Amino acid sequence: MKMSDYVEIDIGEFPKDWDVRKLKDVIIKAKSGGTPRRNVPEYWNGNIPFAKIQDITKSGKYLYNTEEFITEKGLENSNAWIVPKDSLLLTIYGSLGFVAINKIPVATNQAIIGIIPNKNIIDTEFLYYWYLYFKPYWSKFIKKGTQPNLTLEIVLNSSVPILPLEEQKKIVELLQKATDIYYTLKDYIIQIRNSTETITKVIRKELLTKGIGHRDYVETDIGEFPKDWEVRRLNEIAIIRSGFSERKRDENSKVIHLRPDNIDNETDRIVFHRIVYIPESPKIERYLLRHLDIVLVNTNGSIDHIGKLGIIDMPLNQKITFSNHLTAIRIVSKDVEPYYIYYLLSWYHLNGSFKKVVKNQAGKWNLNLDTIRNLLIPLPPLEEQKKIVELLQKVDELIIRFNDFLQNLEDEANTLYKSILRLALTGKLTEDWRRQIILLRSVVIPYLVYQASKIKGRPVYMTELMKYLFLLQKEYNINLAYNFEPYKYGPFTPQLYKDLEELKDRIEVKEVKDNVDKSLITSKELPQVNQDIANAVNDLINRFGNKDLKELLSYVYKKYPEYTVKSELNLDEFLK
Repeated sequence: MKMSDYVEIDIGEFPKDWDVRKLKDVIIKAKSGGTPRRNVPEYWNGNIPFAKIQDITKSGKYLYNTEEFITEKGLENSNAWIVPKDSLLLTIYGSLGFVAINKIPVATNQAIIGIIPNKNIIDTEFLYYWYLYFKPYWSKFIKKGTQPNLTLEIVLNSSVPILPLEEQKKIVELLQKATDIYYTLKDYIIQIRNSTETITKVIRKELLTKGIGHRDYVETDIGEFPKDWEVRRLNEIAIIRSGFSERKRDENSKVIHLRPDNIDNETDRIVFHRIVYIPESPKIERYLLRHLDIVLVNTNGSIDHIGKLGIIDMPLNQKITFSNHLTAIRIVSKDVEPYYIYYLLSWYHLNGSFKKVVKNQAGKWNLNLDTIRNLLIPLPPLEEQKKIVELLQKVDELIIRFNDFLQNLEDEANTLYKSILRLALTGKLTEDWRRQIILLRSVVIPYLVYQASKIKGRPVYMTELMKYLFLLQKEYNINLAYNFEPYKYGPFTPQLYKDLEELKDRIEVKEVKDNVDKSLITSKELPQVNQDIANAVNDLINRFGNKDLKELLSYVYKKYPEYTVKSELNLDEFLK
């Protein structure tokens, strides 16, 4: 028996001896959930965990808890159902293809399918990694022009590779190690980014409150500052104006309309992506931005975004306006460096000063114009402002380079992890193990057939061989890595037929018209096997070799009734 080749199918390249089936053929149940009516209080705040998409996207591999709970009445009066522990949850609306294994029984909403795998065929953890790998493929199954949602039918008909459970577990073990390393690295990157942000805050605080080379400090209304600094209100040194709302769009126009989305929350920089263009009109003239104007977010649904800002740091070759959710600050005092004010306001944003003075109106946070105009600004002499700006810009350059390095490192980690997923789930990482299993089967099957034929005085029936191999795995711990599942005559594996085809130079399979079976199998030789295998096979044949097929099936059916659920035989006759 030779090492299997690889075959190409629509979802990738897989070992030839792997089976590929539809999900619906390897599970016990799959069903989406439902949401109880929210206007009925007695349906909510019970003791049944209720999973939504955000629970799955935040959970990682395992789901241990949920944000919301429903009652028994809520369960009974909705399409929700209890998904048993250690099932697979898959999101089908909006955030497509996220998966998690629930470590507690849960109900779910309609955006999540609960999948109960048939563990005789497929391991839940393997299925988790498979659909993690499969996630980018879902887009191929969504009809063009429709909402980007999956359906239960699409999921049930998705392809799943079926391989020996032993190999599935080896792949899971490899991927768990890779996943642990991957997330450890990501955690380190997050910690380093947080440390970098902390260092940035410390440097800005030191320069913007202590200045350069000072010894004498005085207490002011906004804290302690160098003695020779003065404190002014922002409207004493700048023209401050809120923008305007414009719903009309004109892609042929060259007038840019900045919105809060155009200010990056991480870097306090203006970013020109998702740009909106608006029509030319006389009213825009008073809202045109200039070089070195500062733009600050005054209204947002997130309080964390209030006060984020950017500066127009390049000469303008086109018209740029700004929305009513932004405030423009134009420095007009000749003794004030615009970049100094930009860094100071950025520091106010970082240290949470703006959060203390915002108000919530109609579900949105607002920093009103008067509050901005009356902001107190500690001002060093102009030359010191310029030196502070120069130092902070150098720090920014270093931070940007370092963050670029971290981003490249994260991108490399993502690429490597995806490659490991692909290699593992297409059989490349278990080739050596598979080679050993194939070699083991190539000697065990001929040896077993030869010894059984010898004691019976005839060839072995296919059904007999199937049950002998099943018992070798179950009762003698000979690991042939067959996945046995319930079928017409009890435990069955289609892999045996493939193996017999590979062994045709040593095994003869003869099709017959027989009341007992359709195939008779003969071994052309007695191969050499190690003593443990010889002892196991010989003991098995001594126990069952002289039994007819009905007696053999009766033994298997009685001892392993879980494999009789699809049997076409009269169970009463075999189980009595």
